[in-house]
Amino acid sequence: MQNSADPARIVIGDDHPLYREGLAQLAASMFPSASVESFGTLQEVFDHALCGEAPQLFLLDIMFPGMEISISLPELRRRFPFASILLVSMLDDPAIVSLALRSGADGFVNKAADRERCIRSIRAVLDGEYVIEEGQSSPTSFQLPAGSQLTLTARQRAVLDLLEGGASNKVIARELDISHLTVRLHVSSLLRLLGVTRRQDVIGKARLLGLAAMQDQPRQRLRNGSPDSAQ
Repeated sequence: MQNSADPARIVIGDDHPLYREGLAQLAASMFPSASVESFGTLQEVFDHALCGEAPQLFLLDIMFPGMEISISLPELRRRFPFASILLVSMLDDPAIVSLALRSGADGFVNKAADRERCIRSIRAVLDGEYVIEEGQSSPTSFQLPAGSQLTLTARQRAVLDLLEGGASNKVIARELDISHLTVRLHVSSLLRLLGVTRRQDVIGKARLLGLAAMQDQPRQRLRNGSPDSAQ
């Protein structure tokens, strides 16, 4: 039985046929009910992804034909705002990985990572996590530039408040009367804004920045309505 949060359509982009086939087999084994499509160029990815139901998951080589990180990823994110975008590559230059993540990707996995790490990373980004798996090393995070100012929407603040209370994505969706995919998008955006890779690190970082309520302050819990209806 397919979980409601599982992707119905997955698009893979990699110019190496063997690795592309391996990713497709991995995705199909994880999500038997999903449509899994694979292509060798970014143009093919766009051409096919724009037809039919929007993909919920993209697995893309960070450096393959047509990919210009600072241009291609923002465009992909603009066209598919609710999709999870996980990058895979043997290249793990921190500057390039950081640029890719800032440009709209939800995570990066080195091709040296084993099957279980890949599976864990895919499930994490689908749940709104922000993942960086650099080969055999531990997951890392990147920092916001010095002096960066964070501004959260009312909806992001509501999600942050519920995260502080330990709410799962399912609970957040029920409390705010929004879809699971919308929750995933908001959690992912909070991880990106705060420069952390795990949802359990969100509150600590938010408190350091003065964004989260202190423990002795009452928290507002919202249900079927919020001060900002924007998604």
